[in-house]
Amino acid sequence: AAADSSLADEARRLLSDRLELETDVIPVRIPDLAAAAGADGLLTAEEAGRLAGRLGATPVVLEMEQRRDSMTGRAWLGDRRRPFTVALPAASGLRTVVGLLADSILGVTGRPPPSLGGHAPSEASWRAYLRGQRARDRWDLALAASEFELSSELDPEFTQAHLWLAQVRAWAGRPAALWRGPAEAALADSAGLPRGERRLAAALVHLAHDEYRDACGVYRLIVASRPSDFAGWFGLGECHGGDPAVVPDPASPSGWAFRGSYHQAVRAYREAFHRAPEVYRAFRGLAATRLPRLLFAMPGRYREGRALGGDSLRFAASPTLEADTLAFVPYPEAQLLAGRGPSAAEVTAAVEANRRVLRQITAEWVQAFAGSADAHEQRGLVLETLGDPVSAGEAYRQAGLLADERLQRQRLGVARVRIAVKTWSFVEGRQLADSLLGALSPDIAMEEAATLAGLAALVGRRATALDLLRRAAPRWEYEADVPLPVVEAGQELLGLAALGASRERLRSVELRLERMIRSTWPEGALRSRMQRALLEYPAAIAYPESGALAVHRRASDNYLLTLQQALERRDAAGVRAQLDEIDASREGSGYQTSIDAAYVEARVLLAIGDTAQASGRLAAAMAPFHTLGVHLLDYVPHAATLVRAMALRAELAHRRGDPAEADRWARAVVALWASADRELQPMVEKMRRLSA
Repeated sequence: AAADSSLADEARRLLSDRLELETDVIPVRIPDLAAAAGADGLLTAEEAGRLAGRLGATPVVLEMEQRRDSMTGRAWLGDRRRPFTVALPAASGLRTVVGLLADSILGVTGRPPPSLGGHAPSEASWRAYLRGQRARDRWDLALAASEFELSSELDPEFTQAHLWLAQVRAWAGRPAALWRGPAEAALADSAGLPRGERRLAAALVHLAHDEYRDACGVYRLIVASRPSDFAGWFGLGECHGGDPAVVPDPASPSGWAFRGSYHQAVRAYREAFHRAPEVYRAFRGLAATRLPRLLFAMPGRYREGRALGGDSLRFAASPTLEADTLAFVPYPEAQLLAGRGPSAAEVTAAVEANRRVLRQITAEWVQAFAGSADAHEQRGLVLETLGDPVSAGEAYRQAGLLADERLQRQRLGVARVRIAVKTWSFVEGRQLADSLLGALSPDIAMEEAATLAGLAALVGRRATALDLLRRAAPRWEYEADVPLPVVEAGQELLGLAALGASRERLRSVELRLERMIRSTWPEGALRSRMQRALLEYPAAIAYPESGALAVHRRASDNYLLTLQQALERRDAAGVRAQLDEIDASREGSGYQTSIDAAYVEARVLLAIGDTAQASGRLAAAMAPFHTLGVHLLDYVPHAATLVRAMALRAELAHRRGDPAEADRWARAVVALWASADRELQPMVEKMRRLSA
């Protein structure tokens, strides 16, 4: 039952699918049950119970209640008088509520754990393993890893739990140190595993120990025996693409060649994604970064290598095409950075070829799952990363039409604002942001607050941004167990620093936070690390507007802070020397300076009178504008300093007598901050004067 019949139908379908998957019973809807018994029409719950008893069935009555900010599910099983009940925030989604109800029901009716290889896992371990399998099948790798880890802890002899813990962590791109142990545990006790899983365990152990040739050999056996196996194809891509070994090759232009074929790696990845297009779910949150990196679809990236035999020689290679085949010719790093290797045009052609592959993969996602908001969202993230904001915006729009969870709708709204900014549609972006922020509820959840805080900073809603940072504070993780009031104070300082509070207010919050840190950690190295973590970065980004804070008087390894300390000493030569060293470390690395760092660096350069260098740094960080990252609005300092950087570019253009450029950037600031809080309106008025 539900006020919305479509909600009830979807809930019944989800529950039915789960029960059918994990029990030996075939679920039957009540109307069908009535027809089977010769009854007419729908039945009440009591009538259904009596009828089910006559037919030898177990009745399950499901009731869903949808309110504005909550969702409650109740399920009565058999003759139980009290229902299983799950009540969650509405943003949790119908699937989560019904899934938890199903877990409760299956705790009563689920099949017993089997004996696998002579070992019968404990009931609790088996339940966790089943939950892990379900999460894995949905490509929720984080949840799957959590459940498989729990299963292996509850029963350390349960080999499958160790195997799949290793596999899902490897798929998620976690460091090998986090899945090497479970893979070795699975292989050491693999007698009870089916042959395919024994091979999988062996391949994972080889990968974990950088034994790429051996891993490829095992993965080839897997795909030969099971051509549709995603794990085999994806693993084959990993072992070919991940092998850094470089060997002498007289036929190579450099005299060297990679042992692993990246052409074979791309072919294997494509085959894997073709076999399992639903894998897009595994890249939720990673689609914008991991897939383009796997397929070398981003400019400025090198394939790194090392010589075999203990030689310390390091290599690097840019992608290129040889007869339409992706190739990497390794050169010693120093030679590549000095200009050896393929031309810029050749690298660009190879990157574009890889982008076509990536576009095709994401197109297959939405063709296979046209009704999935997730599939369209992930395609949008990939397209945005590839520098195609218009196509990305259309993908986000389609996803928004399909999304049924509030958090996803908010996330997609933020994505559309980001696209509006990248395409210079600033008024449209501000209006959409105002709409999203205007719909905030008083009891907004932590994840929603984290999603929208950067948006509030972008449009100058400082009070709202600070409130959202406070509500999102429990989400932040540090190396130590940090009390929530300390985290909240840290987030307040960060928000004020990013959005330009007065020096007096910043000093007040800084002093309060310092006292809280000293009270929580009276002495020792941990206190010093927490001071650095919570105080230094806010002080660095506040400096251009507020000047030095107390933390500037301490020794630091934060380069922004040390630049400002040199500035306080009036050491212009020291500032230049540090910046030269920073530039040298970035050269050839493909590193793109974040907007907050570029803004602070530019302000330091202006302070020593180097207007040209300041302008160049800002231009490099913001051009081309549409390539600003997909995480631009995820972090309050990035969103806030983007607008401040626009204002600075307007001022610099005005100084050098370029009114068109000044007008261009000033109008952008006015459009974004037109409805900003009162404290930020002086900046808006200044930009209005420049644009006039």
